[in-house]
Amino acid sequence: MNTQLPAYLQNLGTPGLAARAAEGIGSARPPHLLTGNNAFVMVDAAGNEQRAQTTFLDVCIADISDVMCKQYYGDENGPKKWHADSNDPPACWSANGVAPSNEAINPQSLRCDLCEWNKRGSAVAADGKTPTKACRDEKWLAVLVPGVAIPLQFKITPGSFDNWRSYVEAFRGKDVDLCHVFTRLQFEQGKNGVLTFSLSPTGYIDQQTAEMFTRVRAVKASDVLVGRNDRPRPGVRRAVPGG
Repeated sequence: MNTQLPAYLQNLGTPGLAARAAEGIGSARPPHLLTGNNAFVMVDAAGNEQRAQTTFLDVCIADISDVMCKQYYGDENGPKKWHADSNDPPACWSANGVAPSNEAINPQSLRCDLCEWNKRGSAVAADGKTPTKACRDEKWLAVLVPGVAIPLQFKITPGSFDNWRSYVEAFRGKDVDLCHVFTRLQFEQGKNGVLTFSLSPTGYIDQQTAEMFTRVRAVKASDVLVGRNDRPRPGVRRAVPGG
C-alpha cells in the first residue's frame, strides 16, 4: 500500500486508531526459551519448538530487563496456578515497573504497588506453607544460543533468584561482563524448574556470537525481549514518595 495519503484524505486527521487497535487483547510472545519440566525448549516466533539434547544450555546474555517484571495468572475466582507447559497468556502483567501493561488482558489494579496480588501472602509457594505473591516477579533476559539465528527471551523466576544473584555477584566490579562469556544453565538436582548459573567451560563467547550480539544491540532487537518497550495503561504515572 502506498503510504502517501491522497489529497482528499490529508485533512481527515489522525485519530490514532491503529495505535489503540490492539490495546487490552495481549500480544504474541516473541521467540523464547522455555525451561518447564526440567528441559530446555527453544520456541521461534511461529511457535516451532526445538528441544535441547543436553541437560544444560550455554547462552550469551545479551540484555536484561531494567525493572522487575511481573505476571499474574487468575480469573474471576482469584489466582490460578501457572503450569510450565501452558500456552495461556497471563491475565495481567507488567514490564514497565509502574502499572499493568497497556497490553494486559485483565488489569488487576491501577498501579502495581497498589495491587493486592503484589503483596506477600496473596499466595502460597509450592511447599504449601511459604507465603508468596500471586503476581510473580520475573527477570527478563535476551539470550543468544549457539546455532540459533535469533535472540530468545528467557525469564528467570523467583525459585532461581538466589542462584542468579550468587552468579552475577562474581562479575560485579570486573572488566568482564555477562555478555562477554557463555553462561551455563542447568537444573538444580532434586528440584523442578530451579536453575543454576555458572561460567561455561567454553569461557568467552566466540567471534560469531560476538558479531550477533553487536547486531542485536545495534538495532535494539533485544528491547522487546526484555520488556523495554512496554508502556503502562494510559493516565498512570509512577508513584511519588509522599504523594
